[in-house]
Amino acid sequence: MAAYLPQYSQVKPKGQEANLADLFVRHAAMVQITPYMLDVYAPEYENSMHKWETHAVEMNNLWNINRNFLTWQIKPLEASLAQLNTEYSKEELEVELVWYKLLYAELMHKSEDAASSHQLSMLPPNRK
Repeated sequence: MAAYLPQYSQVKPKGQEANLADLFVRHAAMVQITPYMLDVYAPEYENSMHKWETHAVEMNNLWNINRNFLTWQIKPLEASLAQLNTEYSKEELEVELVWYKLLYAELMHKSEDAASSHQLSMLPPNRK
């Protein structure tokens, strides 16, 4: 194995990238894994998996805590929004009601003015 050391760092011209891949595959095929190596790496792998599982559980717990906290914060906001929507719709109705009252008052003044001018035209002219 020591006799064959591939040179991955050499810069190859275009079209020879496949040669680097072949070199990598040949080198990987030459690596032999012994039972001793497996015994040496097994605790490291188990430790790595234990850390990963612990991290996954911690992330899941944090996700649940965050979800519950945000749900707890959203409920008052939703209630406040519903109240604001109700107040806004009431204000819209009030504005519309005032507008119709003003329109009605204007029409009443016009009809009163028309009636009074009609009555004035019915009176005989003042002669002195």
